[in-house]
Amino acid sequence: NLSVDYLFNELILEPLNSLSHSITSTMVIVIDALDEASVMNSNDQMKGRKALLYTIIKRFSKLPSFVKIFITSRPEQDIIDILDKCYKNNKIVVSEYDE
Repeated sequence: NLSVDYLFNELILEPLNSLSHSITSTMVIVIDALDEASVMNSNDQMKGRKALLYTIIKRFSKLPSFVKIFITSRPEQDIIDILDKCYKNNKIVVSEYDE
């Protein structure tokens, strides 16, 4: 069972860092429906999305400067609480959209 942190490093961080010298335009990683994220073999859906969100926040500063992350989610309270903390630290921009 591989951790979200390990997978983020192996599948996103290391490959993008290896390309950092050859990329000249902005790259956007889209994570759609964060509120639906879960951990395999776990009945606790909040555990999965918290793990993913904390990994993104923790590792974001290690990504090359050409990488931006765009996350969509329903306004679940646990996600709002985590993003509000980051927003106050100027690490992330939070926008709400109502239909």
